[in-house]
Amino acid sequence: LSTLVDRVAIGLLRELWGRRLGVPEPRLAAIVTSNPVALDAYLRGESQLRAAAWDSAVASFSRAVDADSTFALAQLRLAEAFGWRGLMGTDAARRALATARRYASRLPPRERLMLTVRELHEATSFDAVEASNQLVARYPGDPEARYMQADIAFHASDALGLSARVRTVALFDTAVALDSTSARVLVHPLAMALDYGDRERFQHYSALAVARERPDRRAARRAEFDTIGGLRFAAPAEAARGFESLIRSGRLNGARVMPLLHATSSAVLGAEEPAPELLRRIYEVAHTAYGADPLVGTTIKTYYACLLVGLGRMDEARQRFPTQWSPNCIIEPIVWRYAPRGWRESVQEALSLGREPTGARPDRRDVQYRLALLHLAAGDLAAARTLLADVTTPRVGEDSMPAMLGSAIDAARGWARLIEGDSAAALTAMDRAIDAMGYNGRGVYHLVPLRLRRIQMLMADPRRRREAVDLLAGLIRPTDRVAAWRYLELARGHALEGDTARATAARRKFDALWQGADPLVQQAARRVRTDGAR
Repeated sequence: LSTLVDRVAIGLLRELWGRRLGVPEPRLAAIVTSNPVALDAYLRGESQLRAAAWDSAVASFSRAVDADSTFALAQLRLAEAFGWRGLMGTDAARRALATARRYASRLPPRERLMLTVRELHEATSFDAVEASNQLVARYPGDPEARYMQADIAFHASDALGLSARVRTVALFDTAVALDSTSARVLVHPLAMALDYGDRERFQHYSALAVARERPDRRAARRAEFDTIGGLRFAAPAEAARGFESLIRSGRLNGARVMPLLHATSSAVLGAEEPAPELLRRIYEVAHTAYGADPLVGTTIKTYYACLLVGLGRMDEARQRFPTQWSPNCIIEPIVWRYAPRGWRESVQEALSLGREPTGARPDRRDVQYRLALLHLAAGDLAAARTLLADVTTPRVGEDSMPAMLGSAIDAARGWARLIEGDSAAALTAMDRAIDAMGYNGRGVYHLVPLRLRRIQMLMADPRRRREAVDLLAGLIRPTDRVAAWRYLELARGHALEGDTARATAARRKFDALWQGADPLVQQAARRVRTDGAR
């Protein structure tokens, strides 16, 4: 009798607390804990996750699993909350998933399949894309299944090309239509609408996000969306003036500067006729006002240096090394072969000093790996192989080799095979390593120069040229500060495909961004013929 009473009581609490906190009924069916403390904390965490309150959700789910460590669903949700807080793929998230797996027999089939999908996603495995598709095939009308599919597609799209990005937009439309009351579901589609200049979707999603807010917060939230949307969807000159006005008003704290800078630079870069001088002015204004700010100053300076590289203004960018540098954006000119004389030496010095803009010293192996990429991009095979051997040789006191870095090194060795003249073996090795690396986080950051080099290889193969063009187009976005030369390569790819209209449009973008490039860098661009040949 006491067991029956306990079950009825927990069932009532599940129903009443869930409704009070706004947790959808379908999720309650999987809650099998008999601990009221764990149940209360879980439901609060579920509500906070839906409200996009990541820190609060982590705290609540942590209390739930502290009260009942066998609570598999709470462990699963804790891993997701960690991911949203910017810690995707970390030990904390994986420990939560490992515990959920240990008690997975207590979960219904739907939640067990979701656990499998989440495990693959935390590992940033491309298999997560197919697993999420299988989840939706089994539960086509399930809002949570649709959300997981769209979320994974969003994270994977940067590595899968433009066609994957277009598919992701459609997947989020479906997910939002099924559950527009969750702020969590709106986060990524709002970001995509801003990035790619989709005014209609931004207005639709932002209206849903405002409706999701507490009544006393709605006016402020609407004003935030109006400000950022007003910048993003304005004409370039108007966006720049609006940004300057906001900065000079003195009413912005450091945390609000970067989203506004992001929106304004997207308006300028994403315009039909981008205006590089306006971009420089925007960054100068931000740098003057917030360059000394410990929260955002370093980020603004680093972004500005990468912007100068992307605009071909290499002499000015070089003056910012090594205090402000981003390894990928300073290696990219060497990959595309427009770096002027002395650039590689300046980059090598910056990398060898091994100091990030934050002042922290990065891992020795990361520095050696990037130096190896630098030598590979320059065709110096012996130096690159010496460095790669050094990276893989353990030293006393060092942790074991991170799996992602190991895969990056395998891809770099594939690049070395290309320099030796074995392009088939090189591409096979790079394909395998990039697939093992996955699609998100530090792995993607490690692989940017290698992904660009691989695109060059695919572009030369008529059988895989469509794939190369799709991948390159997916890497270009209005927020990309090193996009100019990518537009030129995209023009080559379209020309080789015989798509004259798209080739002309991409070349026009490049010419507009490149008009103020250094004379020697301009010469490199003139060596690339408009018919796609080099």
